[in-house]
Amino acid sequence: MARRYSIGAIDLSLGFVVTIVFAVVLLSLAVMWIQSMFAGFTDLSDQLKQESSLKLEETFQESDQNYDIWPNRYEVKPNTRLAVTAGIKNNAMDGKRHTFLVSVKKISAPGTIDPMIWLDWAKESKTVNPNENTKIPIQITIPSGAVTGTYIFRITACSECKEPRCPTGSLTTPITQATPITQALCTPDSSYVWGAASEDFMLIII
Repeated sequence: MARRYSIGAIDLSLGFVVTIVFAVVLLSLAVMWIQSMFAGFTDLSDQLKQESSLKLEETFQESDQNYDIWPNRYEVKPNTRLAVTAGIKNNAMDGKRHTFLVSVKKISAPGTIDPMIWLDWAKESKTVNPNENTKIPIQITIPSGAVTGTYIFRITACSECKEPRCPTGSLTTPITQATPITQALCTPDSSYVWGAASEDFMLIII
C-alpha cells in the first residue's frame, strides 16, 4: 500500500512540474508577442509633460499671460506617443475660484482618418483657486500607419468667468449656478474663451 502511495505522489509531482513548465512557456510566448507589438514604439509623453510644466510655470511667473500651450509644434515619426499641455492661470479680477476646461478641434489634416481619435485629455471642468494655475496634458498616440504630413489642432481654454474677467463687483451670475461650462460651449469664438485667444498646435509626422 505504501508503494502505491509513493507512485501516486511521483505522478502528481511530475504532473505539477509539467503544468509549471507549460505555464512558463505560455508566459514567454505572451511576452514575446507583446514586445513584437510595441517594437519601435516611442513614448515621449512623460518627458514632454515635465518640460511643459516648467515652461508654463515660467510663462505665468514672468508675464501677465493667463493661458498658453507647450509645445506649439512637434515633429515625430509614426508609432509615437507625445503630449502637448495647456496651462491656465486664474487671474480673474474678482479674486474668486473659477472653473476651467480645455477643448480641442481639428483644423486640418492629411488623409481620410480623423486624427482626433489619437487624442486623450481630461474633458471635465476643473476648479482653480485665485492666482493659481492648472495644467491639462493632451496625449497624442500616433499609430504606425499614420499618414505623413502636417496636422493642426486648435486648443481652447474656457471658463464660466466670462469677459471682462469677472471684474470686482460684477453682478453676473456664475455659469456654475445655471448651466455648467461644457465642451459644447467651449469653442474658439465663444464668450467663454479664457486668455487672449485659442492656441494652435502643429503636429508634423515624417
